[in-house]
Amino acid sequence: FGFGVAQLFARDGASWKLAGGVAPLSRLIYRRPSGVPAELAIVPSSVSVQTQSGSASLTLFFTRSDPDGGLWNGSLKWYLAQGEDRARAEFTLSCNTARELLSWAGPSLAAGNRSFGPSKVEALFPGVEWLTGNERSSNSLEHDPPLDLRVVPHPYRVTVPLMAVSSGEGVTAVLWDSLRTWDGTNRYPNAKFSSPNWLEGQANHLMELFVPSIKGGWVPENGLQAGIPYSLQPGFPLSQEAWILARPGAGVLDAVDEWLRIYGVPPVPGEPDLLEQGLATARVGLMETVWDAATNQWKHVVEWGPGPAPEFAAALFADSLTEPDPATRSALRARVSTAVSQHIASYGPAILGSSAASHIPEYRLPFFIGYLDEVMEQYQSEVTALIQTQQPDGGWFVPANPDMPRLVTPGTKELGSCANNARILLNHARLTGSALSRLAGLKALAHMDTYTIPRAAQTWEVPQHAPDILAAAWAVAAYLDGYILTGDARYLEKARYWARAGLHFVYTWRAADRGIMDYATIPVLGSTHFVWSWLGLPVQWCGMVYAYYVERLADFDRAFPWRQICEGITRSCIQQ
Repeated sequence: FGFGVAQLFARDGASWKLAGGVAPLSRLIYRRPSGVPAELAIVPSSVSVQTQSGSASLTLFFTRSDPDGGLWNGSLKWYLAQGEDRARAEFTLSCNTARELLSWAGPSLAAGNRSFGPSKVEALFPGVEWLTGNERSSNSLEHDPPLDLRVVPHPYRVTVPLMAVSSGEGVTAVLWDSLRTWDGTNRYPNAKFSSPNWLEGQANHLMELFVPSIKGGWVPENGLQAGIPYSLQPGFPLSQEAWILARPGAGVLDAVDEWLRIYGVPPVPGEPDLLEQGLATARVGLMETVWDAATNQWKHVVEWGPGPAPEFAAALFADSLTEPDPATRSALRARVSTAVSQHIASYGPAILGSSAASHIPEYRLPFFIGYLDEVMEQYQSEVTALIQTQQPDGGWFVPANPDMPRLVTPGTKELGSCANNARILLNHARLTGSALSRLAGLKALAHMDTYTIPRAAQTWEVPQHAPDILAAAWAVAAYLDGYILTGDARYLEKARYWARAGLHFVYTWRAADRGIMDYATIPVLGSTHFVWSWLGLPVQWCGMVYAYYVERLADFDRAFPWRQICEGITRSCIQQ
């Protein structure tokens, strides 16, 4: 009676492997005049195949009557270029009678259908979910109900518009442009994600786009159809477009790379002089906003109490080195001198190597003003303590929060509990030549090789299981130091992997009604204490740590525009 289903295959050498299916090819739901929803499966009855040099297309045409006398028309078209493992899908829909549309689905994909089924290695919905093994989407490992439900998130929560599932033999994904209009005016199609497909009770993984959108007020977040119908008028067709990827031997992060290849790395935001504006604003922050004149110390956060912050002093000293105005330069040096005197008087000179109030400790201040011996002695004590607490397998236990024991499973390890310690050890080995630090640091890297998802860098408030950009940033730094120490290219490849693992925490697009969005970074795919969700909420300091270490990676990996990514994150930080 027509074309009712489709299957997707991936070319693997000389053979084809089934990657998923679609049934039905598309479907729509409208509200009948009686107020009752009616669902229609779209079953095309004719087909057109066209081939030309280097490409081919398949177009299925449909005409479908509804119970109220309306006639629906449209097409489902796929384009495929020679040698590609992705196809572009373009769907159109119209009706000869005004209709109250509740949902029109497509393109969609049931990954693993009749092949790898409900199993998976990983699944990724950037900004929303990063799953492994038998983990179920919309689980409560990072959020308490009702925040755990993420089957149809608000489109603005999606950092990179794609959904991907890897089977161990390859990756299958749906990729789209959130800014493309589906009726000539409205944007932001909804994305439905269920892995494995608990939503429909099927042995596959559901990835589906549908309209009308949440953004327009038609569909509630996590709704499966419109609560307020979209008024579809004759002569005003709808259209949807997406790319379907089926790549053997690939993982979910390859889908992120593919999205950037299709739609491009976004240009850095802001005016050309934005960086200079940011530096000037930062100077005001350190000289006025977070400076406490009563104690001659700085605050890490405006509402918090003051304390030592030697990295703030180092930043002002570095600022003074390029300041042309003598009076301003003198004021910057005077502030540094005042703070350092207070630090030393209160805590001793070793405090000048403290990472207090800073998320990127680099032990810079003694190289500017002295006391290097005392600082290095303190640094040695720090790495000795780390080596003493390192476990036989090279890792460290996830630190618990006694006020919120639910956040951490006692006696467990994750990338985030190990990577920063490894960074400290290997940085110490680089600076001092310490054989003990080198041995312990490389042992830590061997343990870190067992992880594929960055977690547990912020367990003072975030559940251990939540994927975390900060853990990825520390891993980039640790593996990069391992590479610099040893010259082993395997460590450089690992640093590159963790940079890619943090990339999809970065917004690659900007909504039309948002002045600041592109290159904003969300901190975790999780929550604080299970009840305050960070999905769709930038925390740029986490992204700045990531940008700092990835900027170092750019010196060794020029195959990807890492510096543009880092400048974009920095510019977004200044804008925020």
